[in-house]
Amino acid sequence: MTDMKESLDEKMMARALALAKLGMGFVSPNPMVGCVIVKKGKMIAEGYHQRYGAPHAEVDALNKIRNQKSEIRNQTMYVNMEPCCHNNKKTPPCVPAIIASGIKRVVIGMKDPNPLVAGKGVRALRKAGIEVITDVLVRQCKELNEAFTKWITTGKPFVVLKVAVTLDGALTLKKGTASHLTCPESDARVHELRQYYDAIAVGVNTVVVDDPWLTVRRGLLPKGERFVESPIRNPVRVIFDTHLRIPETARLFREKGRTIIFVGEKNKKQLTNNKIQVVALPLDRRGHVSLSAAFEWLGQHGIASVLVEGGAEVARAVIEDKLADKLFFIFTPHVSADYKTPCVITPHLARQLLTAGWESVSSDLWVKLVK
Repeated sequence: MTDMKESLDEKMMARALALAKLGMGFVSPNPMVGCVIVKKGKMIAEGYHQRYGAPHAEVDALNKIRNQKSEIRNQTMYVNMEPCCHNNKKTPPCVPAIIASGIKRVVIGMKDPNPLVAGKGVRALRKAGIEVITDVLVRQCKELNEAFTKWITTGKPFVVLKVAVTLDGALTLKKGTASHLTCPESDARVHELRQYYDAIAVGVNTVVVDDPWLTVRRGLLPKGERFVESPIRNPVRVIFDTHLRIPETARLFREKGRTIIFVGEKNKKQLTNNKIQVVALPLDRRGHVSLSAAFEWLGQHGIASVLVEGGAEVARAVIEDKLADKLFFIFTPHVSADYKTPCVITPHLARQLLTAGWESVSSDLWVKLVK
């Protein structure tokens, strides 16, 4: 009987995680949370946190139950993160709503790392006589909300570095020119990553050479249920530009959404485009605007995750200063024709890559390193 209950708990928690993922890219800086309510082993309602400021997953599911006039008392609720018990400006706490509903058993994937909650929700539920089970599929739950966990506990964003390289580790086929290295399947995955993270960051040289849009384009997203009808959310565009060399004719200035440019603190130039936020920061030991200071500034202003896409100088700085929490190297079936092309694969990094997890994506090889 115990094994059957554990099996059901894991099955329903897996469903809660799948629901939580539907909010990916729309709820930050809140965590992604899904909720399932079960009666006699069958789901009778489910919900998820759909966007920042919207009802939390538990309330979303409870509202659907009430709309269906279903019997809720003495049933089980599954939620991938501990229900909140603190008041905030956007939404009321979930614990009182759960207690008032008559739910008698709550299965939780992981405890909330937010110091304002951090076990208090579990204690409040138990004090109300509700049976609480914790740490069900806890590894998967923690991985889903790794960005939230870092941001809420440190105030700094979760940083991911993504670079496409040739077989010999170069970022382009010829120095100073734009080279599209990845296959269409990898392009789709990159646009999916952009949809998930709060900000996308590049160095000014990438803007000058590639003139990128730095957006999510629906036509390049993976063909799947997640992206058929869901809205597109473009991340905040972040440019590292010590001397403010970015041309005002750049494509990204014609896109909707927020753009932040980090410059050196002694920079006196201004942009005529008043929709762009220019932030002056100290320089690092290389004489470039400090990426560490930039990430800290972003975290303080509600940016919980950053996808860094290059170029070479930015990628090397992220690697050398160990600023990334996760790294994706996309090895493509190309070899650089110019020995002067920038390379980011150091001997030490090459040894790490030999034992890292990898995945074949059509003609490309994705290698993932986790801090």
